[in-house]
Amino acid sequence: MGIRKVGIVVNPKKNDAIKVLRTLTGWLEARKIEVINDLSIPRDRIPSLVDLIIVLGGDGTLLNVARFVRKRAVPVLGVNLGGLGFLTEVTIAELYGSLKEILKGNYKISERAMLKTTVTKRGRVMGEYFALNDIVVAKGALSRIVTLRLLIDGEFITSYMCDGLIVSTSTGSTAHSLSAGGPIVYPALDATVITPICPHTLSNRPLIIDNKSRIGISIAKGNESQEVALTVDGQVGLKLESDDAVDVVKSPYKVRLIGSAGRSYFQILREKLGWGGR
Repeated sequence: MGIRKVGIVVNPKKNDAIKVLRTLTGWLEARKIEVINDLSIPRDRIPSLVDLIIVLGGDGTLLNVARFVRKRAVPVLGVNLGGLGFLTEVTIAELYGSLKEILKGNYKISERAMLKTTVTKRGRVMGEYFALNDIVVAKGALSRIVTLRLLIDGEFITSYMCDGLIVSTSTGSTAHSLSAGGPIVYPALDATVITPICPHTLSNRPLIIDNKSRIGISIAKGNESQEVALTVDGQVGLKLESDDAVDVVKSPYKVRLIGSAGRSYFQILREKLGWGGR
């Protein structure tokens, strides 16, 4: 049926974001395409109204959109107006050339797995969250080192004395996990990465497991006075208490990303990480 309606999500704090929004809107409307943006209606309503979503911002803006778009099969094109940008692959210079091909139907979809995180207290569900990149259980700003227990598919694995644990998707392996010393995982792999933050024991290394596994994280006894929090994609936060249990599984939803037509994943890594430089 083609693309008849396009939603644009914009981070107005980015340089020239509003100017790009106006120019892009005019370009699309000149091609008889209806445009809806999140400056006119709530962002969470857009996925149900459009055939394509364009994100003008950085990875943080796209991560926010992922939570709203997850139940819909709407493809997302991320345009990088920020800094590093592993998810928002397309540059402003590439935008209109990419859109011309997309409107012709010449584009590839990369389906990215999400994580579903459930927090329970004494068997009662306290919250349910979805992440495209990662969930983090970490100590508060004024806390000392914390001990966290890790279970995989019900089996006790170990207790980490650390600043926190990161559970990331393959997509999120280039985010917080990478900064904490985790591996880069090709985003098409069905894998989950568990990375300790500043572990007190040097033998505690990152783990890569099948993303069909169920991960359990809890605060070990003796840490009741510690401040510990759950963070989802660096945007949603929840304070945890000593009797809370965090369970992480593969989400039934995926996010459909349209990548840069002119560059592969490894080309993007070379550019963003400066591989081959001195």
